[in-house]
Amino acid sequence: MLSAMAWGLVGCGLSVGGDPSTGPAPEPSGQAALSAQTAPSALAPDPPVPAPPAVDTFREAVNRATSAVAIGQSAQSKADWELAASRWQQAIALMEQVPTASPNRAQAQTKAQEYKQHLASAQRRRWPERIYLR
Repeated sequence: MLSAMAWGLVGCGLSVGGDPSTGPAPEPSGQAALSAQTAPSALAPDPPVPAPPAVDTFREAVNRATSAVAIGQSAQSKADWELAASRWQQAIALMEQVPTASPNRAQAQTKAQEYKQHLASAQRRRWPERIYLR
């Protein structure tokens, strides 16, 4: 670590461990000079970072619904049904966020209504003592 720091200082033209009164270290010659001339500038701009891919809300909604179905099929406790209901709520919210310009928009609206029925079913199983009015 110390040698790397020393090399960095030497590469910058600063003397390491020498007498500060003697002045800067001599200029590099030969291959060292060529390397110093062709080294990229520390001030060069970084290449642009690509934007993260847009979230496919329709696909994410389907994934949440698939998860809700799997949880519901193996649910054995109130906590399981709460998790399934939560996943249905997430799936509904994502379907409702599908952009108007999306080719999946019409199907997303239909799926959101379907998912609301599944949510109601999961909620009935989560709280069987409650009476739900339609």
